[in-house]
Amino acid sequence: MKNIIVVLSLLISGIMTGQIVNIPDANFKTALLAIADTNNDGEIQVSEAEALQIMDVQSQNIASMEGIQSFINLTSLNCIANDINELDLTQNVSLIDLRCGSNDLTELDLSQNVNLVNFDCGGTLISNFDFTHNLNLVSIYIYFNNLVTSLDVSLNQALEELNYSNGVLTSLITQNPNLRSLVCTSNQLETIDISQNPNLEYLVLSDNSLTQLDVTQNQSLEELFISFNSLNAIDISQNPNLNWLSCSYNEISTLDLSFSPNLAYLNCRYNLLTELDFTNNPNINTISVEYNLIADLDLSGNPMLDSLWFNDNQLVSLNVQNGNNAALSLFFTYNNPSLNCIQVDDPIAANNYPSWAKDFTAVYSVDCALGIDDSEIVQAVIYPNPVRNILTIDSKENIKLIQVYSMLGELLALEKGESQIDFSTYTNGIYFLKIDTETSSIFQKILKE
Repeated sequence: MKNIIVVLSLLISGIMTGQIVNIPDANFKTALLAIADTNNDGEIQVSEAEALQIMDVQSQNIASMEGIQSFINLTSLNCIANDINELDLTQNVSLIDLRCGSNDLTELDLSQNVNLVNFDCGGTLISNFDFTHNLNLVSIYIYFNNLVTSLDVSLNQALEELNYSNGVLTSLITQNPNLRSLVCTSNQLETIDISQNPNLEYLVLSDNSLTQLDVTQNQSLEELFISFNSLNAIDISQNPNLNWLSCSYNEISTLDLSFSPNLAYLNCRYNLLTELDFTNNPNINTISVEYNLIADLDLSGNPMLDSLWFNDNQLVSLNVQNGNNAALSLFFTYNNPSLNCIQVDDPIAANNYPSWAKDFTAVYSVDCALGIDDSEIVQAVIYPNPVRNILTIDSKENIKLIQVYSMLGELLALEKGESQIDFSTYTNGIYFLKIDTETSSIFQKILKE
């Protein structure tokens, strides 16, 4: 009797070991044979399926994942960029990492995947994401979904990274004390409460419909991106670690930077700013505030400056005499007609820096308070502007070189010793003219019509 039991046990074990997993999709089977067919028999046995922990079948033209249920010990699954419309993961309870984006999925049941840590699923037709059973989630990445309008991850207290981009979200609930990175760009949020995310370091809410935003409870914040919204103010007084702020294309009229000693980068183009004070920002190196209403700027106490865009403001006074102008690689102040003098370290050097651009009527000086000697101003008249055919440049100094650039910075023409440029073959639009004389370089925006 004992021998019979041993024989039956061995027989059952052999049957289970040799049982073949049914995999109807030929492309799925081909992909699995390459990674799981350890005995090279052209089939996937149950034992082989149960031994596999990492499955990467990205971009394999798979239409069906039938058979995935037998891979009960999978910890990582990547099936991105296939044609899958159904994915049954109820038997894959050991899953830790799941990447299933760019498929035709309409729903996804994650209720049995309680060990899930990382989730990446963008570009699908899923209309609802339910993470209430996935309390170990650390990262969620969802993108290009035009069906989900609300997302609540308040139960996912272990969550550290949340990225939901290019969607139609109107509601996002985050009450995650460990959340460090939140990206929700290109959605339809009008409001969001991030007061329960005290450890947030990286926040991107660009391209939404926000009219207000409170970041006063996020004292760990280091980088803030809120461009392309409808904000009229942003209070960053409680964010002492902030080093990067991008707030362009809003309606912000005031911005207090005095509590941001670590700020290195500021992009606040296309707003309603009338003034900015960089006294308490010794590390600032990049400032982009073109298309505002700023009248006065003093950057003499900011030695780290590298790139400055101040064009198209209402500047009357500008001081960049910081003792380190040689490090200033980009400097644009054109289209400030009331700016007659720019205070710099060395006027001669400033006139020869290749990527410095100002209006014809402005001069560089070591002391603008002394006034401007009209004889020092490079007299040049450019006409007609707008231009249809021939553009003429009249200058008191000999013209050495004329260059025409597109809006994208592409060099379109180069003329040596000429005083005219033929624009007749150019398409209508805006161009930039750089004129090198014997003592300086001059920039001018030209409209072709």
